[in-house]
Amino acid sequence: MASHDAEMVSKLSKQERNNALARLRHDRATNGFKVYIRDFLGHDPIKQPEWELNGPHLTIQANASLKTYQEVHHFIETQLGDRSWFEKATQAPPQPFKGDKLELSDQRPYHIPVKILGKNGANQAVDAVVLIPDENGRVKLLTINRPDGTKAVPGGMNENTATETYTAELLEEVFSNDLFSVGSATEKLINEKDSMELFNGLTRLFKEDKTFAALQTLNLPPYDGAMSAEYIRTVLEAIQSSEQTGSPAQKEHLCVLLKCHLYRHFLPQQYNTFKEIVSTDRMALECRVNQSDSRNTDYAWMETTPYVRVMDKDTFESLQQQAGLTRLAGGDDAVDAQFCELQEFWTGERSIFCDHGVIVLDAVAAAIEQGKLTLSPGLSAQLEEIKKQIRLDKQLIRDRKSQAALKDGSVFADRGSKSEENALKANTDPGQSHPNLYNYNK
Repeated sequence: MASHDAEMVSKLSKQERNNALARLRHDRATNGFKVYIRDFLGHDPIKQPEWELNGPHLTIQANASLKTYQEVHHFIETQLGDRSWFEKATQAPPQPFKGDKLELSDQRPYHIPVKILGKNGANQAVDAVVLIPDENGRVKLLTINRPDGTKAVPGGMNENTATETYTAELLEEVFSNDLFSVGSATEKLINEKDSMELFNGLTRLFKEDKTFAALQTLNLPPYDGAMSAEYIRTVLEAIQSSEQTGSPAQKEHLCVLLKCHLYRHFLPQQYNTFKEIVSTDRMALECRVNQSDSRNTDYAWMETTPYVRVMDKDTFESLQQQAGLTRLAGGDDAVDAQFCELQEFWTGERSIFCDHGVIVLDAVAAAIEQGKLTLSPGLSAQLEEIKKQIRLDKQLIRDRKSQAALKDGSVFADRGSKSEENALKANTDPGQSHPNLYNYNK
């Protein structure tokens, strides 16, 4: 019975995956394929004024010379070694060149969205799915809101082992904004520690720990006998105001890492309680390609290992009290964090980040199969609401496609509805130059 119920949820997951891929195709057809490379080094905006990196976009000016395009291709080649990939992936303006100029039909600057993946090949991430069933069998999901306007489950790049990253991302993205803040439980706990020991620990950390290499040039604020939490906040303010510690996002990330480091090392009892509760009886799903991540190409793609933790409300509240993490506050890549009814993940103004809807449904299916959740009337009602929303999303995607086709008949000219439907069943992406990505098997 459990296997049959799990299979029903898995079918819903496949429908969600199809919608996610369809949204990605629509975005690429409308806005152009996004180019992702590790770095653009050596560009001189004065010597090479016809193209530039401007925020997340690579801009090539209208009627740029052939030499300019060759320069751009050179930078791509140094990273990926494949010029033809760049031409296809960015949907470059049509050939031929006329003389040494490339005539653009609309005579406007050519914008190529650019983001950065850490390396070619698989870029490993870890996601955390925390599910809490109530007495009626209805399930709540731990979610975060991201700065890009999407909602997601906690997670991030795997920089250690997958299990360590799972614990770290839950701490960073769900609780870190509240660590050592005024009136927080951790403020009271850290103030009970020896302040001079904290100061000496920070001094060693700034000098020796490679994780905080950016802080080694930062002068540690002098210790004036303040309470430990107050001194920590002084240090965090110094990091935020320093010009030596990178961009605002990098500074924020450093502050999060520092707070979590201090929590682990100066409140070990609380940290070990947190780690034990979130890790007990968790499940690891199979590593998979995050198929609808817009950063994916045949040369670099995102993979994730989802971890699933099902616990009751009392266990989670015990975690918060014993670990001193009494407020869901967000942090790092999370503007905030909260629990929501399972079906609410599919509603509201914010869209779901990449494959996270698929991951959540796969987590629910696995939890049912392993006996950690039961397909109660409450959960069944939630899944029925999700099913309705997935159908609505599918229709909205089709409507947007039809509107785009009416506006510009060439946008979807090579993507007939029948071939698109067949491609979805085959888990491929019709009309794209990178079909192998969606057939990738680890």
